[in-house]
Amino acid sequence: MPDKIPDDYKRTVKAAFNVLAYGDNSARMLEEKLKNKGFSQESIEFSVNYMRQRGYINEMRYLRRLVDQLANQKYYGVNRIAAEIYKKGFALSLVRDNLGELFSEIDFKENCLKLALKTKRADRNRLFQYLIRAGHTVSDATYSVMQVYKDPN
Repeated sequence: MPDKIPDDYKRTVKAAFNVLAYGDNSARMLEEKLKNKGFSQESIEFSVNYMRQRGYINEMRYLRRLVDQLANQKYYGVNRIAAEIYKKGFALSLVRDNLGELFSEIDFKENCLKLALKTKRADRNRLFQYLIRAGHTVSDATYSVMQVYKDPN
């Protein structure tokens, strides 16, 4: 960092590096964490821009990894993934422009069935409710419940 940067900005940048050392964050999440540490709004904005310019905050990369993890490891459906993404504070334009492409790579019907087989509930209704809470569509949840409880005849 250049020497002409005020000391409070340098402290904020150092704190931002510490936050990002633990894992990826969206710009909004980083702002919130720095605000909670008591830094001024001006120094927070400087730090976030500094991190963006140098590639330490790459929201697209983070979005891709998050969608992949939620869909292929936790087997969440479209609705739950969208809710989790908005909770993480991604820019609406980034999400709107890229979510369709990211979702096109995922077989949500297959993921719903995997989740149903993994967490088989005591009865059909409870399994169906669980799949809906996991963000799957009614048609995918219905299909998965039918597959799990179909007669072996």
